[in-house]
Amino acid sequence: MITVVLGTMGGAVITDLIQSYNQQQQARQLSISEYIKGEHDVVKSAFDLIGECVAASDNLSTITTNGFDPAVFPPGEQRNLVLGQKKSLRDEFNKCDEQWRASRETLTLNMRYYHHNDAALASAWENTGEVLTSYIDCQHAWYMQHLGDFVEESVAAKACNKERKSLSLTLLTLSEALEKNRLYQWEKPKSR
Repeated sequence: MITVVLGTMGGAVITDLIQSYNQQQQARQLSISEYIKGEHDVVKSAFDLIGECVAASDNLSTITTNGFDPAVFPPGEQRNLVLGQKKSLRDEFNKCDEQWRASRETLTLNMRYYHHNDAALASAWENTGEVLTSYIDCQHAWYMQHLGDFVEESVAAKACNKERKSLSLTLLTLSEALEKNRLYQWEKPKSR
């Protein structure tokens, strides 16, 4: 009788310990999963915005080419389409430029938070921000310089070449820093 009572109580205690441990592990896994999702979302939003800004900046120099010269088209529907497309591309650039300048600090904070304020990654991100801003500003300056005149596509394609190459290199450095700092599902979060 004592064996049965002790066995039953011991079994209940062991079962309770196992269940408690399993609950702690599930909570830990959920926490890690949420953290990894946050890390992924921050990186994705940063690269999405960078890509949108690069494309919008590239389009700004494209509308300074001969193909966008409204004088080439007779008055009417075709000229109006070209003017509408130019306005749409300028508006897209302005929206992206505003979005980048408004989001940059928030993205910086989140990059630092989700990557444990890693010095190499923080430096790569800061450099990327500076170089992207320079590229956006360069494309805008190119556009403003060529408002009234139009150039060949090959000339416009070379606009801000130095800044574009620099941006490509800094994005590569940022990607490498992100890879070194990535947290995988099966790892414990890095201590700060």
